[in-house]
Amino acid sequence: METSRLQLNVINLTWPASPITCYFGQQPTTGNAVKLPDTLVPPQVYKALQASKKLKADDSIYTNFTVNEPGFVPVKMALHNHRSFAKYYYSNLLQVYFKTKRVVYRHDFIKQMEVWIPKQKDESKGLMYFDKYRLKPVFRTDTDCPQLWEQYIAHATGEQVN
Repeated sequence: METSRLQLNVINLTWPASPITCYFGQQPTTGNAVKLPDTLVPPQVYKALQASKKLKADDSIYTNFTVNEPGFVPVKMALHNHRSFAKYYYSNLLQVYFKTKRVVYRHDFIKQMEVWIPKQKDESKGLMYFDKYRLKPVFRTDTDCPQLWEQYIAHATGEQVN
């Protein structure tokens, strides 16, 4: 029987050198917009939506992060001033990356991203084997800089190969 060992790697990141432009709105037109909890919406987003006369009371705020969507308002922000939003931003970057690479990813029960990297095919059994990793954006306690935790979870047997 194979046993798995947890391994943790930390990748240090840096904050963007200049403010980034993110797009926010209340009526998403595509399925790519992410609904933000009220506690994560930076104050300047409310101001920008009010100034554009697009803020409706009691409506949720959505973002496509750096992708513009019709009816959304651009807001420049320094991510290091909005750490909670920055976690969502970095998680979205990971999702977009793995989606474009056609790599299987999902969120586990505590909303951490799991990535399934194909390892090998077993043609005789018709199975595909994967290595599972958990990815989580965090912030260093000593410098407050972003980091990416990458944790090896297990070797997994997955889909039947046709």
